[in-house]
Amino acid sequence: VLPLDYIGLEEGFGVLMETGEPIRKDVAIATNAGQSFFRVTAVRADSNIVLTFSDITALRQSESALQFQANELVQANEFLEEQGRKLADLAEQAERDRALAIQNSRLISELFDSLPMPVAYLDIKGVVQACNDRYAGIFNRQRNQVIGHHFSDVVESDVVPLIDEMNAQILRAPSGRQTYEVKLRGGEGSARDYVVQRALIRGEDGQAVGIASALVDFTEEYELRSELERLATTDMLTGLFNRRIFTRRGREEMGRAARHGQPLAVFLFD
Repeated sequence: VLPLDYIGLEEGFGVLMETGEPIRKDVAIATNAGQSFFRVTAVRADSNIVLTFSDITALRQSESALQFQANELVQANEFLEEQGRKLADLAEQAERDRALAIQNSRLISELFDSLPMPVAYLDIKGVVQACNDRYAGIFNRQRNQVIGHHFSDVVESDVVPLIDEMNAQILRAPSGRQTYEVKLRGGEGSARDYVVQRALIRGEDGQAVGIASALVDFTEEYELRSELERLATTDMLTGLFNRRIFTRRGREEMGRAARHGQPLAVFLFD
């Protein structure tokens, strides 16, 4: 049925006849069902050669399937190793970023502590993310009692509406800068006057991420200014308003009466 040269055994028949050593070879044979694989064995029987054919198609298919699975496992293992290397790189980068963040946090903390004025940093939601002891001291608190808390939990309630309005204004300000005055009362009830200098902090994408504030205590300056204003507008002997105030208020009232078309009366008492 099959020529010997197709099987490829004829060259070994001479050796087989001389030595009696069996010859084995796997061959592919086309059948009606497709390609099949056979293991051909040649053995010597006296002066004859007997050929046996064992169908190993299923074995070959299993071997092929196993080889395919093995290749997939190798590829999966290579992929996992690559992902493992990437994860290790990410972990190292995360560790470097964490160390840098800690270093930057310490640097900011040291910088805040070195400033001679109260300073604080609030995120866009109004939560205090950093401050120095001078800022916390305004409210008779420790720093850890301020950081992580919303500003409305730190300042007195009557100041909250003002700060809310200032926050809204600085977010709309093209310059991202702001200055305003505020009176703050510490835990013991003592009130101090401050000038607040603020700057809007933006992220890499240009979006606002927080507000940095520095407070300058000008209570003594304000009191001095008020005292100078009092001396300039009152009589030293009686403490009553002097002619300067009368003249200024008179101009204001005359202007108001003229605007509204109303009469104006002046009374003089001894």
